[in-house]
Amino acid sequence: MRNGFSFKGKHSSDFGVVMKSRNRPILPEQKTYTFDIPGTDGEYDFTDMNEYGRAMYKKRVFELDLQIAAEGLEELKRMAARIAVWLSGSGELIFDDDSGTVWDARTASSVSFTPEHRGKTASLKVMFSVGIGRASFNAGDDLILQDGITLDSDIPLDMTDVFKFELVSGNNIVRLINIGDFYTKPILRFSAAPGNITITAFGKKIYLENLTTDIILDNDSCVVTNDAGENLINNFKGDFFEIPGGVSEIDIYTDAACVLSVEYTPKTIFDFDFSNIEWN
Repeated sequence: MRNGFSFKGKHSSDFGVVMKSRNRPILPEQKTYTFDIPGTDGEYDFTDMNEYGRAMYKKRVFELDLQIAAEGLEELKRMAARIAVWLSGSGELIFDDDSGTVWDARTASSVSFTPEHRGKTASLKVMFSVGIGRASFNAGDDLILQDGITLDSDIPLDMTDVFKFELVSGNNIVRLINIGDFYTKPILRFSAAPGNITITAFGKKIYLENLTTDIILDNDSCVVTNDAGENLINNFKGDFFEIPGGVSEIDIYTDAACVLSVEYTPKTIFDFDFSNIEWN
């Protein structure tokens, strides 16, 4: 089993890099907003005062200690130069021992280079700034080998039926499963032309009116279109929403029967654990 990492599509072993240790905070720091009013005890906390009603998070820094080896100092320097180019900029960061977690990372500092043992080895230190982890696949799609999910993971290879719902005319309760442990913004696809749709979710309401074609409600990009890509934002009223980790229920009213398909990118605060998902 490899014990390294990939960055910008290239693995550490391609450069002769051995990862000695790493420091990866499991929780990012919350963004806190407080206001101290003279003559009052304590202070007012506005951390959750936003359209989603929850705390937001800052980026965190992953720190890696690396080692390389060569026959002599000149070869060692050439190796270090190639590694410096590879570790610059931004890209996808993936650790071998993660359960398919992808980090959108940017190099957060200069890469230090310290030759040792008469120029035959060197220690490198690199820091990456990362946000919330995400999966390499979308829920609702079939899994493939490149998604990095281990064979013993408690997750079906075909999740299509889990995220497809037959809606009847009138009121429907839709049970959504977020297989990640962090908030994500789903894409809702309604087939046919159901006329009018009302979605009630997490204290918000969405009205989709006078629909004469299929419709795609993209909460992530905050757009409303049809399969042809035509803008249907004039048929939309309300607020876009996100779903927390685990199981949630949303209410959907539709004038006519239709099929709802849900897609989203699973996200994680640190690493995915599919063992506690209530698939049924």
